Amino acid sequence: MRKSILLAVTLLFSAVGPAATAANYPERQIILVIPTAPGGSASLSGQILAEFLKRQLKQPVTINYKPGAAQATGTEQVLKGRPDGYTMGYSFEPDLASKIVLDGKTLAFGKDDFVHLGATAFAPYLLWVKSDSPWKTFDELVSYGRNKELSFSSAGIGAMNQIYVEVIARKTGIKINHVPFAGGGPATVALLGGHVNMAVGSFGRMKQYLDSGMLRPVVVLAKERIPEAKDVPTAREKGFDVEGYVYHRLFAPKGLPQNVIATLTAAFEKAVTDPEFQSALAKAGFEPRFVNAQATRNMWEADFKVVEAVLSEGGQKK
Repeated sequence: MRKSILLAVTLLFSAVGPAATAANYPERQIILVIPTAPGGSASLSGQILAEFLKRQLKQPVTINYKPGAAQATGTEQVLKGRPDGYTMGYSFEPDLASKIVLDGKTLAFGKDDFVHLGATAFAPYLLWVKSDSPWKTFDELVSYGRNKELSFSSAGIGAMNQIYVEVIARKTGIKINHVPFAGGGPATVALLGGHVNMAVGSFGRMKQYLDSGMLRPVVVLAKERIPEAKDVPTAREKGFDVEGYVYHRLFAPKGLPQNVIATLTAAFEKAVTDPEFQSALAKAGFEPRFVNAQATRNMWEADFKVVEAVLSEGGQKK
């Protein structure tokens, strides 16, 4: 009889415990997993976001970098964790969508295994070279690359900064050699060190190197020229209509309680629409756009269509 009572009490607490915890959320530190190496675009905007989420949630928000496999390693850690709101992910897109399209059969997660909480930090991609490189313009780079091979770094096989270089190469006829790294940070270090000739990178992540005079953009993959680099032509101006943007998405694993989702989405909106946050993000080179949870999900679905088209056209899809 005593054992039966103890069992009943144990079962009761196990049943109401998570609900009670969810009702009082958040009660402790929150981990924000960034599935790339430090120094990438998600790292830059993620540090700013973590500080403003901390203010809204009244709990520490600590960043945990988990790079590898083109964001798959860190993403898997988040999606396999408890859906309690204490571990979230912050990815840059559409690179993760590209990884799922390329290697979906080998991954432990799929495109429908996410709870989308919001998106922000938009930035166009540009093609960059070292400031002391012999190529002052995009035309000079193309002229060289049609005769001799140009090396380029990326955040990993299937990363969009690989795909867009592949597209540029196909459109212009240049010869290329891909050197992949485990994240945007190491890929940029390779360019800065002169180990590769060029790289595609988002304006937000690379702005500091433009400001310091270390790197020079030669073409921008946007509809229009950007004010901070007004002398840099768009891809369309150079004869090929290619657009590429990076943005950052806050997500959690499926099964997250609805009240936790409500708390997180509200905190995200307040953080991202805070004028101080927007100013900090703009100074870092990002467009501080707020995208709500449903719109983020819609963008996520649209990413797959775009990535499928780019990869199929580029002959990259497996």
